[in-house]
This record gives sequence, C-alpha cells and structure tokens, in this order.
Amino acid sequence: MRKVLYCLLLTALVMMVSCGTHKTAAYGDRESVIVEYAQDGVYIVQCRGRATKQDVLETARYAAMDAAKKRALHDVIFKILVCRNMDQKTLKPILLEVNAERKYETYFLDFFSKNGDWEKYVNRSGSRVKATHFSKTRDEMVVDMYVDVDRAALAQKLKDDGILK
Repeated sequence: MRKVLYCLLLTALVMMVSCGTHKTAAYGDRESVIVEYAQDGVYIVQCRGRATKQDVLETARYAAMDAAKKRALHDVIFKILVCRNMDQKTLKPILLEVNAERKYETYFLDFFSKNGDWEKYVNRSGSRVKATHFSKTRDEMVVDMYVDVDRAALAQKLKDDGILK
C-alpha cells in the first residue's frame, strides 16, 4: 500500500512540475517606437536587440547593439511605426510595396550583411541620458536602446539603387 501511495505522489509531483510554463527569454519582443524627430529626416527610434549564446560578455553586448540597430532600420523600411510624444500618430514605412522584403531579398541580405551599408544610416543616439539597458540571461543578451535613423538618406539610397520608385 505504501509503495502505491509513494508512486502516486511521485507521479503527481512530476506532473505538477512539468505542467509549469518554461521561460526561455527574460524579455518579450518589443516593437520599435519613434520617440522624436531630431532634424533633417533623422528620427530617434527606441528598439530592442538580442544576441544569443555568446560566451564573451563584450562580444554579446556589441552583437546585441548591432541587432538593435538593424531592427530599427528594418522597421523604418518595412513597418508602420508608432510615434510617441509627437503630433503624428504613426510613420509610414519607406517601402509601401506589398512583399517588398521578399521581392528584394538578395538586396537586403547584402545591405544588412556584416560589410553592408546599413551602418551609414543608423547611430547610437546621444540625446538620452539612459540610452541603453543591458540584460544578460542564461541564453541571451537583450539590449534596449535609442538610435538615430537617417530616414531621408536611407530613402535616397533606396531610390538610387532602384528599390524605391
């Protein structure tokens, strides 16, 4: 009788432990948000980047910062962004064409590559006191930061390259 009771208790304990939610990330995804219009087509964007399974803290930090910058550029090109603290409620994407990301996939793979031109159009914003927040979890490095995106120059580049018509 005792063996049966122990087996039932052990089974119940295993079921209770395995039914819980398993969190793999400290932070969920956050949409990029336009914080303010700086000047001459430059927008300050709040964005989040991630770097996964990096052994060295500094390498992970820079990889996550680069991921945040790329995400900000990607969102300015392809997504409608919400404008916080501005009269305008949303900002239209540069490319309004449906499935533009798939249509010009090779172009954007080259653009966002390690040696691509993407770094010319985004910089870490110096206008915020607490510009970056780092959080290292067991699996990833998460970075929240403010970046300056030169939307006007980016749109001109896409026009010159024949992507934006």
